[in-house]
Amino acid sequence: MITFITKKVRFRNNRVIFTRKTLAYAATILQIGARLNLYPLPFTLSPGHPPYPLNYPPKIMKLTTTLTCLIINNLVLVNPVVAQIAPDNTLGDENSRVENRGNRDIINGGATRGENLFHSFREFNVEAGRGAYFENPAAIRNILSRVTGNNLSNIQGVLGVLGNANLFLINPNGIIFGPNARLDMNGSFFGSSANSIVFSNFEFSTINPEAPPLL
Repeated sequence: MITFITKKVRFRNNRVIFTRKTLAYAATILQIGARLNLYPLPFTLSPGHPPYPLNYPPKIMKLTTTLTCLIINNLVLVNPVVAQIAPDNTLGDENSRVENRGNRDIINGGATRGENLFHSFREFNVEAGRGAYFENPAAIRNILSRVTGNNLSNIQGVLGVLGNANLFLINPNGIIFGPNARLDMNGSFFGSSANSIVFSNFEFSTINPEAPPLL
């Protein structure tokens, strides 16, 4: 599932909280992209949904058109040969680490807080023919990753988790999955252009990146 969200994602009791308006925005953008043949739409709307995007007010049409143009530009300008996975230093002594094993990049380290594991990257891309796999320590249910650099994430290979945890990836610059990209995980995947994930006691932000507080 790829979700286009422009602001914040709320995370409560191990669940992502959406508003009705946020879901409407996402559905609208997907519809526009499908009509422009940017990607196939993997679902159909039930009769109970309003038509997208024709019945929306002008300001929403302007927003979705702008976002669609950004998506088009990224698809046109993106270079399939890109920098791979580069952790940043925002987690201090708990920074993410990347280990190369043949055609796989194994991601470990990170900041563990209860059943959540946090990772932070300056760049996050997966080249065609390669795989990027997150280590899944025991008792971890959610792996939350952010991209703090200025480039979109280009996923052309395999993105996976070595375990059963759910994987969250946020990059406000965008996330692109190529035609041969695939997911290899037992849990759920959530990808978003949101700039943060909001918890009850802190905000896991790409704009003001800080380490999550100790429990």
